[in-house]
Amino acid sequence: MPFATGDERKDFVVITAANYFGLTPTEEICVMLSNDINLNNFLDDASCFTLSAVAHESQSRMQMTLDTRIVPREGKEKLLVFFKIRPEVITLENLHENVFVSSMVDSPISSLYHTIQKVFAPVLLKDDKWSYNFDPKLQELITQLESGLQSVLQKGDQSVNNKTEFSGNIAEIMSPEDEMQFWSNVANSVGRKDEKEKATAFWYALEPLVKDFRSLDSIFLADVDEILETTHNTLDDLWKLDDFIYPQQRMEHLMDVIGNTLARFIQNKLKSINLWEEVYVQVEEQLNQAIRACKKWKVTCDRLTSLYWPNHPSHQWKGKPFYPKYTQNF
Repeated sequence: MPFATGDERKDFVVITAANYFGLTPTEEICVMLSNDINLNNFLDDASCFTLSAVAHESQSRMQMTLDTRIVPREGKEKLLVFFKIRPEVITLENLHENVFVSSMVDSPISSLYHTIQKVFAPVLLKDDKWSYNFDPKLQELITQLESGLQSVLQKGDQSVNNKTEFSGNIAEIMSPEDEMQFWSNVANSVGRKDEKEKATAFWYALEPLVKDFRSLDSIFLADVDEILETTHNTLDDLWKLDDFIYPQQRMEHLMDVIGNTLARFIQNKLKSINLWEEVYVQVEEQLNQAIRACKKWKVTCDRLTSLYWPNHPSHQWKGKPFYPKYTQNF
């Protein structure tokens, strides 16, 4: 099979980038990129350490652009980065040892945070081999960095006008503990006294919920009903706080997050069951327990947002009742 560009080093970059962006490495693209000065500099200049690739629409067609600079994109635009770990000219012999590949989505902060949280922190802090040989001070620094990045992401870009609502970046809230941590960060940050008091009230109100969800993995499927009862009461108390108004947008997101966490819990519990070989009665009971848990959470959201909260005198739920879509589909 002929090489796409006639140079295996360039093939690696062009085809990897094309696959990442979902593009077909056509002859036109290969010819254009094989002569790109940025690609040539990255491969042939030992002092050039980075090469970034972006996809964009040009004349109703998707194209790729290369650059030896790393320029973060706007919004959800993706960026693919090739970088060297040693100052060398790239050859076929060192290509896969010296060139690393990384993607950047949304923002540099988001990409760094998720890379640490999902990839490096578990290996360096929890893996038996690496955590044992890794300096405890460095482990603490990684933990602090992860926590700091998470705090920045959760705060989001807040204008002066919406700071009082603490809208933050709710897309980064992926667990009940993330939500509590967000309010903890706000309460302990430099800010107005009334804002810190509000955040503290939300933080403390969420603690019973987070305490239960921390123990989720250690309970049986049949016991989740009790946690959902506590969750109902905690959210109701949070919504009905006397002195502070919990934002409805955040409550909707929190309900979705709780539903998603519940679905993952059920999936983990059902993994241990062989649906096709174990005793039917036992399998049926486990599945029924899972269905009941999902239905209970759907009913909880419905009752709170259609019956209790719309009629609350000081903090009324506005608009349609909320249904956790993922849980409902699950």
